[in-house]
Amino acid sequence: MDVVPVENKRLQNLTKRQALTRGLTFRSGKDAVRQVATEKYSSLQEEGKEILISYVRAEAAHHAVTLKEQLSALGFSVYLDVDEIKTGVDWQDALNYAVSNCEVLVPLVTPHYGETRWTNREVKLADVLGKSVIPVSFVKRWPPRCLAIQFATTQFVMWKTENEIKEAKEKGERSSEDFRHWDKKYVIAVAREIGEMVRNDGEKPKPKRDPSKRGSMLRSYPAFLPDMVDGPVEVMEPRVGKPLIVIGLHPEQKLFGRSLKFLLENEGYEVWLSIEEVEANSQGDFPMKMARSVSADYRGQMHPLLKFTPSCTSVPEDFQSKADQAGVVVFVLSEAFANSKTSKGQVFYCEHRKHVIPIKYEEFDMPGWMNMLIGRKRYENSRTDGYKELVISRIRRALDPTARASEHNEMNEVKMAYSTRFLKQTIDAYSDLLKCVYVFGGVSISSKRTLDICRSLGQMLADVGDITLATGGLFGAADVVAESFSEACKSRHCEADIWHVVPERDDQDYTRKARQHADRTFQVVPYGRTVFSGDSMEERESIVARVFEIAVLIEGEADLSHECVEFLWNDHLVIPIKSTGGAAGGSFGIPHKIFEVPAGVAELDWNVLKDDNANAEDVATAVVKIIQSLQETLHLENNEPVGAVPRLRSRSIRQRISKARLQSMNTVIIQEDNSPTDF
Repeated sequence: MDVVPVENKRLQNLTKRQALTRGLTFRSGKDAVRQVATEKYSSLQEEGKEILISYVRAEAAHHAVTLKEQLSALGFSVYLDVDEIKTGVDWQDALNYAVSNCEVLVPLVTPHYGETRWTNREVKLADVLGKSVIPVSFVKRWPPRCLAIQFATTQFVMWKTENEIKEAKEKGERSSEDFRHWDKKYVIAVAREIGEMVRNDGEKPKPKRDPSKRGSMLRSYPAFLPDMVDGPVEVMEPRVGKPLIVIGLHPEQKLFGRSLKFLLENEGYEVWLSIEEVEANSQGDFPMKMARSVSADYRGQMHPLLKFTPSCTSVPEDFQSKADQAGVVVFVLSEAFANSKTSKGQVFYCEHRKHVIPIKYEEFDMPGWMNMLIGRKRYENSRTDGYKELVISRIRRALDPTARASEHNEMNEVKMAYSTRFLKQTIDAYSDLLKCVYVFGGVSISSKRTLDICRSLGQMLADVGDITLATGGLFGAADVVAESFSEACKSRHCEADIWHVVPERDDQDYTRKARQHADRTFQVVPYGRTVFSGDSMEERESIVARVFEIAVLIEGEADLSHECVEFLWNDHLVIPIKSTGGAAGGSFGIPHKIFEVPAGVAELDWNVLKDDNANAEDVATAVVKIIQSLQETLHLENNEPVGAVPRLRSRSIRQRISKARLQSMNTVIIQEDNSPTDF
């Protein structure tokens, strides 16, 4: 057994100054003279592409590739992440640079666009930088709820026209309305429309932008320190008079909002409630009917703008205008707020863009999207004595131009990015990260059928021969799969490639769920390699969700909801064996998205996962087929034919990486005889 602990000494030596002296992506006028990046990232400083395609990998990876081919054939230079981002370059760094230097962003708006980390950040960064945005809509309702404010008045291109869908139906095409199937003739037509719009836009005289128009309210954020952009990127329209505070809330909390407004006005602030100019319906949602200025069947010369009726855009525009002027946005969180699609759109707009202070009005189960967007911010509980003074204090601090965010918060963001990169590099030095499958699930298996599925799955994954297995080091389903995988590999006289990612410690008692010492630190798993990552179970869950692209979920308790949401937020795929029940069966608020058939996966195989009558071998076979289909898609996205020699597999490179890391990180590897060797 090997243990590769993540050493935090180098992290502790990072200073606040080091973290904040790199180049800027989100920058204000006062920062215009500063360099975009330091020499460390000179490899990114290539000429920007005209068009950048933004998409959800799980839904539109193939569409992005085919659209790029057609746009390139029309003579445009197109940036597509999987073609441009080289091994060793941080993903966030490269995307920040690409968005900053492109002329047009083309989002492929599939059902979950904007609900993943990268798409959410890309569209916001493009908006902040004033880029032209030409969405391609694959959704039946426009604008998409989570991006209703940004896209309410944006001209967009349909993936198929209404006439094209109608004609396909008449011809008996079963996939006429299935966005997962986009025939080449439709891609060509859309590429031509985008090309015409880009050319028309390029012929217009570009007005000089006021550098203060999108100025940073409190501070500019560094671009090339990867996940530093997890912090808010406050932007504020120029205004005079009292500082503006926007309060976002559901109409059911109207009285509470009024009292909060009165309190803040007495403190000298101008306050605007999101419900003041809105006659919301019973759901708290604004209407979204739209009038298009051109026909849905129009192909040819593009109109400069595609407008919506004022009644449809007044609500998002009012909120957007006020939010852009606001110094602080306060959200009053309640069950009604969580269930409101209008409120969801407001949170999506402000997250990463404004300084947000959440107030918890009542106890309720926060949905996954809310947990990811504002779940890590400190709440003020409206039922706690003194909460009003705390809210006022936080607002004053946020509006004070001399105040800085705490070093602790900034370093936490740096730490997450560092830990993620280190884990990727560590695994990739020994194994092929693209062939890695993460398994998680219940810590106590509830049925013999689930136990049989776990054992069969481990054996069949071993039969594949080039699979790397990863777990969270917990007891239960994942442990059974990994042990079965290990035993099957031994019987075939081959090495079992298994990784267990566990946190350094957690203050909670996990002795019934994992191998934990009395001092709350975690033990080495007695087989495979163990790597320690994160200072708590929650941190570890966030890190693995950023690292592993494919995960298998078996049974599971309520605490797995966070891990599932993290995987979806990072645009990674979860394969739920639904028939095992628990979290995998949809309980405990697990996001419905994980039960949708991923692109490239046979629906027949996916349906086996929810068949209660399917035997263990059939379920395991279906899971392996799904994994292989997804891995084949990932290889193709990374321009690697299946069976090709994977990246970083050169033995000499592997040795150099391993040697350098061991020297610099003071890693301890536990040998089979249990005698530690310190490098």
